[in-house]
Amino acid sequence: TLVKIGKETVPTLIQALQDRGVSFQVEETLVKIGKEAVPTLIPALQNRNQLVRRRTARALSRIGKDAVPALIQLLQDKDRNIRRDATWALGRIRERSEDAVPALIRALQDEDAVVRRAVTFALAEIGAEDTVPVLVQALQDENQYVRWNAAYALGAIGKKAVDAVPALIQLLQDPDPILRFSVSGALSRIGEDAMPALIPLLQGQDPIARAHAAGA
Repeated sequence: TLVKIGKETVPTLIQALQDRGVSFQVEETLVKIGKEAVPTLIPALQNRNQLVRRRTARALSRIGKDAVPALIQLLQDKDRNIRRDATWALGRIRERSEDAVPALIRALQDEDAVVRRAVTFALAEIGAEDTVPVLVQALQDENQYVRWNAAYALGAIGKKAVDAVPALIQLLQDPDPILRFSVSGALSRIGEDAMPALIPLLQGQDPIARAHAAGA
């Protein structure tokens, strides 16, 4: 079978990722090949075909921890799209390794907002408590999408993000309605420790904020 042949079949399988009809089977084969497929899959993240790039990242995420070192290395790539895809894949793996979380924290300082946004997604997926301070900083990012995602990530971490409550409370007065939505959602997911901030929301004018507060 292709799995037994191993890494020699990977280039052909990557090419087949363009075919919408067989993509699932191809991904399954790549995942079963596992670690041996990683070196060839990495360059495929730069493929001109968006479908190939997305499915390659998904395959890497399913291969799991064996792909983590290569993905971390890609966080330094010159191409922002590669850095973004590597970040996304690390988040999908949800592997809380000694190296992945520190590397993602550093990547939150990336010059490109697209990458920083992907980092907040990855940190939300991993849900590591020690990322709370950098996510609080990201609430002040110059890019609105990064701010929205940072609030979401803090909510995804949940009760362990209690130290973020004061910063989140301040943003309940922000003029950006989507940020307020993300912040109120984060506070509701953090739970009891955020209750003092949520109670006034029940009496506020924002219906979405009231719904979040009521559901906390």
